Amino acid sequence: MSRLRQTAPAGSQYITPEGARRLRLELELLWRDERPRVTQAVAAAAAQGVISGLGFEGYLAALDFLAAMNG
Repeated sequence: MSRLRQTAPAGSQYITPEGARRLRLELELLWRDERPRVTQAVAAAAAQGVISGLGFEGYLAALDFLAAMNG
């Protein structure tokens, strides 16, 4: 058995530096822009005691998004 690692085949699960950079940029966008917007929409609907502005599915989707962002 060789100590050298074999190169990853095309389409492997390894990430390139460019791919990592793009993922970091997307994460930054989600935290900086999307999360505050969704949080504000959910808070506004909750403050009014209704979720009709978002629609029930939209409200649930917003809660799922926030849960995913918070880990």
